[in-house]
Amino acid sequence: MFLLGCAAIAQGCGGSEASVTPASTNNASNDGGDEDGSPTSGDASSDDGGEAVTDGGSNIDPDAGDPSDDAGTDGGPCNTLANEGQAVTSTCASVRPPTHGGALVGGTYLLESVVALGAPNFCQNQFLPTGFRETLALTVDGAGVGTVQTVARIANTGTHHRTFTLAPGAGGTSPASNTGTCPVSAAAPLPYNSETRLNKQVLELLQPYGKSLAIYRFVKK
Repeated sequence: MFLLGCAAIAQGCGGSEASVTPASTNNASNDGGDEDGSPTSGDASSDDGGEAVTDGGSNIDPDAGDPSDDAGTDGGPCNTLANEGQAVTSTCASVRPPTHGGALVGGTYLLESVVALGAPNFCQNQFLPTGFRETLALTVDGAGVGTVQTVARIANTGTHHRTFTLAPGAGGTSPASNTGTCPVSAAAPLPYNSETRLNKQVLELLQPYGKSLAIYRFVKK
């Protein structure tokens, strides 16, 4: 996934991760969001519940990407994957769904949705939708470790390629360990879901969105 120059989920692109509290808590404050935007909301909840996001939120700056995204150690692109994804527009939600993990399944995946996580006030009054197109190719070895190649386009920016490994926790649990091979980045935890829904293989990655986080949902072709 195109991370806008971020190496670690926990660091949230230089800002703090959107904090969460039990869903019964009611707090509409916004201590980390941008100051402009229009009301837009989405639903990131799942059938088995989730946690309410009561603090934070961030809009994405497509022009803040790392210019080295497309450059490998030899000056060439990180991969040659073609972007087959259809354009999707990000939404915003104040529920962070559970990330249970699951066995990785190889194949080509297309981005289906991007759900930014933020406090209710941010989602309703400050969130700015952004367009995305992304294709993800996943190969899995005998130990269940995945090699991921992605090609992404955000808004009207150029095309960005990345390659990284995804090593699930013991027993296929979340978070996985995400290590960038092109561009190179240190291992960092990456919460994820890999499961079948409505007869379709789905891969969800909890990754940076501006200074906060979003659920990037991919569906296997």
